[in-house]
Amino acid sequence: MKKTILLLLALPFFLLSCKDALDDVKSIGTFTSTITGDVEKQFDGTAAFVHTITSSGTDQGSLLPIALSKVTDQSEAIGLGLANFLADGVKEGTYNFGNTELIFLPTYVVDQANYSVPDPTKTNQVIITSLTDVRVKGSFEVNLIELTTQKSVKIVGTFDALGTTETK
Repeated sequence: MKKTILLLLALPFFLLSCKDALDDVKSIGTFTSTITGDVEKQFDGTAAFVHTITSSGTDQGSLLPIALSKVTDQSEAIGLGLANFLADGVKEGTYNFGNTELIFLPTYVVDQANYSVPDPTKTNQVIITSLTDVRVKGSFEVNLIELTTQKSVKIVGTFDALGTTETK
């Protein structure tokens, strides 16, 4: 479990550091979002994912990080990190922050600010409406706080992410 949480916490750094590896995949998936609060803007771009399913050994489970950004500007990104401890992967459904069957860790990185603390008094959920080995579709609403400044944002959007599913 500690490994999974650490991997999800590293998602923002993964999103910003793996630009070259994800360029081909990100060029075909799309997302749209509206950000309100301390940041006010429409943020649209490309969407990618890698669904990793581990079905053998003691570390059974799955990770599904969904990366939403612009290929031309990697200084801003939304991460929707999902993980569970089931060997059959993440399934279609509604997942809320604090859910016990699946860990959902959203994040929003813009310039030097990292909004990564979900506001527990507000909605923080992702809805996976369609999931195949190469495409994930859905919507999300997250209310995040930037830990250092205590600024907050609400982000509502949809995504049609393309990527890959790996089974180990």
